[in-house]
Amino acid sequence: MAQLNDDVLRYIVSYLSPETLKKVNAANPVFFDEWMKSRYESLTFTRNDELLDHLRYVSLVADLSCLP
Repeated sequence: MAQLNDDVLRYIVSYLSPETLKKVNAANPVFFDEWMKSRYESLTFTRNDELLDHLRYVSLVADLSCLP
């Protein structure tokens, strides 16, 4: 079977829905990469999110460690 150029596959991906990409992501690394991008393109934090609190703490510690 002939291999398709990655540019051609990316063009094809632009017409596929995230649901379709989920089904075909194992067929080619280009499909997998685009499926992961569509799946994780945004991340929502809530005000009481523990990860957000941790990131704020780490940022504060990093800022304080830069002080003389």
